[in-house]
Formats: sequence, structure tokens, C-alpha cells
Amino acid sequence: MRILGLDLGTKTGWAYASTPTVIESGVEVFDRSHDESPGMRFHRFSSWLARFLDEVGPDVVISERAHLRGFAATQLALGFATRVQEQAALRKIEVAAPVHSAALKKWLTGGAKVIGRRATKDDVIDTVCSRWKIVDSEDEADAIAVLMWAMHHLGGGAP
Repeated sequence: MRILGLDLGTKTGWAYASTPTVIESGVEVFDRSHDESPGMRFHRFSSWLARFLDEVGPDVVISERAHLRGFAATQLALGFATRVQEQAALRKIEVAAPVHSAALKKWLTGGAKVIGRRATKDDVIDTVCSRWKIVDSEDEADAIAVLMWAMHHLGGGAP
């Protein structure tokens, strides 16, 4: 099963396993310039996603669940999530239920807490880098974590 993991946001992390042991990943940035309509970032995201889905051809797309963090961030995350559903539906690609960040961190780090404290973004980055791939950002690390969670829970096993 080919799975695409996404961490949706202005800096959208993406990850997929092109083979059972090779992870390809990166980040696409959807900043809004001062002179453009807010809707343009949704258009750019949708265009990028359409091309990317056609190129990668996943069987399943999964993302980290959007959190409500204030108007603009929530609008962006939910807008991107609906575009994932739309583009996947047009290609008959399954969209798995998004994984909650707390469940993801618990699975990734082996427990809800790490050495008496809650798992942090740095814990996620450190775990991803030590288990699977060196990354350049927390967005890329989150996407790889989502991918590996999905491979473990949906089939295929994490490499």
C-alpha cells in the first residue's frame, strides 16, 4: 500500500515511502504575499497537491488532525484538509481519518510522556531522525511520523 503522509499548514510537510525502505519527504511553503488574495494560497495548495498526487499515485492519504488555533490558522488547516479530500476523491484515492497529534506523539515516543514530561516537537524530530531519516524541519518530521503511524496502523509496517 502506497501511503502519503501530510502535515498541513503554511509549511506543509509531506512524506511517502517510494519503496519499503526509502522515504521521500519535504516541505512545500504556501505563504501569502502582501498583495494577493487570501484565496490564492488555497489555489496554490490545490494545484500543488493535484500535481503531487498524480506524480506519486498513493493508495491512501493521511494527515495530522487540524487543531483549532485561532481564526486564520484554523481556516487554513481546514481549507487545506478539504482540498485533500477533494483532490483525493477526484483520483479515487482513499483519505484515512486524520491522526491526533497526541496519539501520534504517544505512538512515536513510546508513551504519553518522555522522562516525566510531555513529548515535544524536539522529541518528534529526534525520534524521526534516529529511526528513519534526517529532516530539515518539524513539518517534515511530522509528515514522516504521520506516514510511519499510517504504515504501522493501516498496513505495510514501518521500515
